[in-house]
Amino acid sequence: DKTQLTRVFKKSPQLFRLDVSKSMEPRFQFLEQLGIPKGMHPSLLVKDPAIMNRTISSMEENALFLLELGFDAQSLQLVLVKHPSLLRYNRQSMSKIVYFFNKLGITANERVILISRLPQVFSMSLEKNLMAKFSYFLRTLGWSVHDLALAPQVLSLSLKGRILGRHQFLVQKGCFEYFRDFKRRRWLLVTDAVFAKSIAKCSLEEYQTFLKAFQKTAAGRAQGPGSDRRKQNARGSASGRKGRSKKLTKTPSSKKRV
Repeated sequence: DKTQLTRVFKKSPQLFRLDVSKSMEPRFQFLEQLGIPKGMHPSLLVKDPAIMNRTISSMEENALFLLELGFDAQSLQLVLVKHPSLLRYNRQSMSKIVYFFNKLGITANERVILISRLPQVFSMSLEKNLMAKFSYFLRTLGWSVHDLALAPQVLSLSLKGRILGRHQFLVQKGCFEYFRDFKRRRWLLVTDAVFAKSIAKCSLEEYQTFLKAFQKTAAGRAQGPGSDRRKQNARGSASGRKGRSKKLTKTPSSKKRV
């Protein structure tokens, strides 16, 4: 299919330089060994052509890692067809995320379900992304880690871009307690228009105005109280340097002869 090939080479133009028989065919054979039939190989390439640049040994390590986590041959095949990038993620980062799940009390079965439903979880930063989201969902919203493991879609949402703003807007509207229940998490998953009309019962403009002000305030807090002083000090230092440079470059005036 020409359309698929175009998408593949746009995503990964370096594939043009690969030798088909020496580089690509062995990797396709490896995919067949994992139970992924030839007919599915083009769709895998479209989703992530970069897997052709990974060594077979590294992809094999990732596949074995997933099997050790509890995937069987069939579920492994399904999750790889859905998200082939699992074959090229950094193994060490994957191990850290799994260790974090274990510390939270996520069971082996829940872990497989979580990864199957949100395989891109391994592309998220543990320190900058997952830890903050789990902390917010578990401590602030009071949700269960087991609920999150079985319905992990909310983990893919932006904490600053969506979760915090919608939560605070519902608090302001005085109706958040009703939506605190994890079963009513639809308020996070729908579009802004549906959220405003069906959840918050307001106009989209009202919500967008609130969100803009909320994000501006949050950005100011993130900079810290000393940011303005630092800017003023920087401006003062710059003006001081300019003043000194003027003095240094000023030519001395010639004295009048008497």
